[in-house]
Amino acid sequence: EALVTFFGESSVSARMAMIPPHQEVQAQSILFFSSDELFKYAVTTTCKHAGVLVFATNEEQDLDPIIDQSLAKNSVPVLVFDSPENADENFSAEQIILLRRQKKEKYPQIDIVQLASPGDPGFVLQSYIDGVMAVIPKPSRTFGQKTFAADTIQFLQAFQSYVRRYAAERNSFIIGELGNSIKALRGLRNV
Repeated sequence: EALVTFFGESSVSARMAMIPPHQEVQAQSILFFSSDELFKYAVTTTCKHAGVLVFATNEEQDLDPIIDQSLAKNSVPVLVFDSPENADENFSAEQIILLRRQKKEKYPQIDIVQLASPGDPGFVLQSYIDGVMAVIPKPSRTFGQKTFAADTIQFLQAFQSYVRRYAAERNSFIIGELGNSIKALRGLRNV
């Protein structure tokens, strides 16, 4: 019930929030790789309310076409991997590490975010070693049954905030790079 209330309230507040035109940021997209239906729905809904497009899949073969399509539109998606699921061999820590490395090698320009159980420091540290931009703790039904709904709401609020801040920082970087390129072109004209 707490999660349903949260989604309802965030939907209303998203419709009521008006961003002044000078503060708009370029649309950011996220590619969420997960087998957890609840979290796919929760992340997709929360990000939609924040104005962020989310593609969610649990199929490895869907990743490349979605990334390629985004890059063809000059949009660099953030690839978010869900935390490993011990019961699912396709979402084991080893499979996620392998897949993460493959995608980073094939698409060096994309940023990767990893969700992880707070009780798995080895996986968290390996994620950073592999070049993941951020590791975000994911609430666990197993370890926090009594606080799962509250933990999930807090996770979604933090994730939404992180995605908005990331989009703003990326846009600032792109604008800065554009300014540097224009200066370089002016310098070439004078030569």
